[in-house]
Amino acid sequence: LSARIGRLGTVAPRATIVSFSLGNELLAWSGDEVIDEHPVEEWPWLAAGFREAIVRAVHRIRALPVVPILASVYPSWREELVVHLRETNAWMAQYAADEGIPLIDFWTPLDDGHGHLRPEFHSPLDFEEGGPGRAVHPNSES
Repeated sequence: LSARIGRLGTVAPRATIVSFSLGNELLAWSGDEVIDEHPVEEWPWLAAGFREAIVRAVHRIRALPVVPILASVYPSWREELVVHLRETNAWMAQYAADEGIPLIDFWTPLDDGHGHLRPEFHSPLDFEEGGPGRAVHPNSES
């Protein structure tokens, strides 16, 4: 992430979208491969680190100077993630409002009303062993 933000200065955009998936933060990675998932007891700590990383990214982006635009987290098909996603989404909306940062709301159109991804947006991979996004790290260059 740090290297990608640093490259923004060379391409000189007027704005950049900050969009991450909290679900990926809960996975344990070895290089570009998922090896496990962090225990549920660690999720609040990981969510707090996720929020701190967003704040750091916004500060670095503004220092370029580039306008940051936040994109909300989105619902998951996994029940155990719902509470963490809702908390993070609420935090993100408040942070964006407090900082005067535009926020793209992915949550509302994708939510089934219970904090889960609407069925028409599910991937067949969602229900396979390990779920989506398990083969390649989302920050890998491949």
